[in-house]
Amino acid sequence: MLKKTIFIENKFSLTTKYNQLVLKSETKESTIPIEDIGFLVLDHNWTFFIIIEKLILASYPFFT
Repeated sequence: MLKKTIFIENKFSLTTKYNQLVLKSETKESTIPIEDIGFLVLDHNWTFFIIIEKLILASYPFFT
């Protein structure tokens, strides 16, 4: 399966819900299935890396 590269250069809130990455901005909300993500590139000054651990644990249940 082809994996997607997600490039985020604006201020977004990143969370996970039901094995999907939820991107929330001030104007809209989008979801992307975690199993479809190949690369996640975060290029913004307000980027925090707490979400990475959740993404890895949600994508690979054998880590838990």
